[in-house]
Amino acid sequence: MDRQLLLRSMAIAHFIKTDKKLHEIIPGLYLGSCGAAYNQTGIEAAGITHILCIATNIMSGIQNHNKELDLKYLEVAIDDKPTTRITEQFDECFEFMEEGLREGGVLVHCFQGKSRSSTVIIAFLMKRQGWSFERALEFVRDKRSVVAPNIGFSLQLRKFENHLKGGAVPSPTSSEAVKESSEAAKESSSVDTAEQQPKADQAAATLTNTAESAPAGHQAGNAATETETSKIS
Repeated sequence: MDRQLLLRSMAIAHFIKTDKKLHEIIPGLYLGSCGAAYNQTGIEAAGITHILCIATNIMSGIQNHNKELDLKYLEVAIDDKPTTRITEQFDECFEFMEEGLREGGVLVHCFQGKSRSSTVIIAFLMKRQGWSFERALEFVRDKRSVVAPNIGFSLQLRKFENHLKGGAVPSPTSSEAVKESSEAAKESSSVDTAEQQPKADQAAATLTNTAESAPAGHQAGNAATETETSKIS
C-alpha cells in the first residue's frame, strides 16, 4: 500500500470513529462527513433512504458497507478545489435531494462534510427557502460548526444568489468566471486534492472493522491521523 492510499484509508477510519454524526439541517435533510455515511445505526434511526456522495472514489466502499440497507445513491465526483464549477452539479443534486425528502430522508456528505456537501446544501436552501447566501451559510453552520465552503465555492454561491434574484450566472468559459476561478485558486492556501486513489475503498473497508475498537494506547496514532487528514482531505 503506497503512502497516499494508506493516509487516505487512515483518514476515513478516523472519521468513522470520530465524526459519524448525521447533522439534521431541516427535517429529513442531513449533512455529515464520510464517517456519517458509514454509520448504519444513524442512517436507520434518521430514516435515510437516499445518500448523496459529493466526492471521488469513496462511494463504492460506502455502498459495500451498507449493502444490507435499502438505499439509493448518487455520486457527484468532483474535487474540493476553488476552480471546480460546483454550480453545474446543482440541478442534479437538488432533484435527488427532493426525491429523498419525499421518500424518507437524505444524507449529503463529502469527505470531511465541510466544503462540497455544505455548498450543495446551502445552495439548496437558498433556492428552496428564498434565502441569501449569508443566511443559508449561518443556518447550516449553526447545525454543523465546521461548515466552510472553499473560497471558489463561496464566490459561486454569491453568483447563484444573484441568479436567484433574476441575474445571470456566468458560463464556465466566460472571462469573468475564469478570472474568479483564478483569484480563488490564489487565495486558497489549502485544497482537497486527496481523492485520487480508486483502491482506497478496499483499504478503508479493512480499517473500518477495527476503527471503533482501537485501544487507548493508539491515541498518539489518532493525533497523527488528524494531522495527516488535513493534508489529504
